[in-house]
Amino acid sequence: MANFTQGSLSIEEYFLGFQNLWTDYSNIVYANVTAAALSGVQAVHETSKRDQFLMKLRSDFETARSNLMNHHPVPSLDACLSELLREEQRIVTQAAMEHRANVSAPVSVAYAAQGRNKGRDMRDVQCFSCKSFGHIARDCPKKFCNYCKKQGHIISDCPIQPERKQGIAYHACTGASSFAALPAALPVVPIPAPTALANPNTHTHF
Repeated sequence: MANFTQGSLSIEEYFLGFQNLWTDYSNIVYANVTAAALSGVQAVHETSKRDQFLMKLRSDFETARSNLMNHHPVPSLDACLSELLREEQRIVTQAAMEHRANVSAPVSVAYAAQGRNKGRDMRDVQCFSCKSFGHIARDCPKKFCNYCKKQGHIISDCPIQPERKQGIAYHACTGASSFAALPAALPVVPIPAPTALANPNTHTHF
């Protein structure tokens, strides 16, 4: 009896085990008590039974035990049992909520500071190289090129993939002119004035 504690048992399991041991203990004690003194001994034993039951609870119920022991008067064993069952349910519910919160919390992953992926939640991002989630192809640990069918790089970094031809970019503009852009003005080359020809009919007077 002295070594029995709640341990990892639930409140109900602990109470049933405690009750069985206490019944055996009481039968031994009451066997040597006279009928006249039996009622007094039983009253003392009921108080002792309640106190020992509370003191053998595990540390999870320390607050509940302190509250019960500080009541004036201290509640009966049955009342204490009901309160402890409610406290146990509260503890179980709180633990379940904390577990769900930890599972659903975003996993802290260190990403390279690369453009738009910096600080981004990558859990729903699928890698087109390995089809796994949580990273992009550039950061894939299982890089595979769909062009040369080799591992170690992706198609955009493939050394044998033909280079893409860059198209001519046209820009639309609004205005009176229908041309997108006019060529730059050519430099103006000055043309020398023609030399005056002598008129044979004109006489020069000196």
